[in-house]
Amino acid sequence: MGLGTNGWALVASPSLGAEIALQAEGPEQAVEEALKAIELAQQGRRLKYETLARTILGTALVALGRWEEGLGELRTAVEGANRLGTPSGRWDAMGALGKALYARGDDDGAATAYHRAAEAIRAFSATLTAEHANSLLAASPISELLSASA
Repeated sequence: MGLGTNGWALVASPSLGAEIALQAEGPEQAVEEALKAIELAQQGRRLKYETLARTILGTALVALGRWEEGLGELRTAVEGANRLGTPSGRWDAMGALGKALYARGDDDGAATAYHRAAEAIRAFSATLTAEHANSLLAASPISELLSASA
């Protein structure tokens, strides 16, 4: 039982709303929006959007100092991204976990998460033409993750 042919938009929109809330309105609003997005994604069986929302939720909880909850959500997001196997989802979730672990003072955990994110980036870039790989690797969020893993 799915949401129909346009159901993905109903699930994706709340995930995007949570991301916008995190950037524009702050972590409290992002938590609220991410929880709604997770519920809708679960109803629609859309692991991709649930994983995205959990990444946002974890990041927002960490920003609020709710470390254990936030790190738990980020680890759940990494697990979901690994199940999906989408390279960008994997490196986004692992990068968010690495950033949170680093902020918490867990340098070893952060290094491991950043290393895994970099591995996902490099593996994906190896499948691209040289031009596309260079463009990907030069993108700011990607180069930041690669630098953090060095």
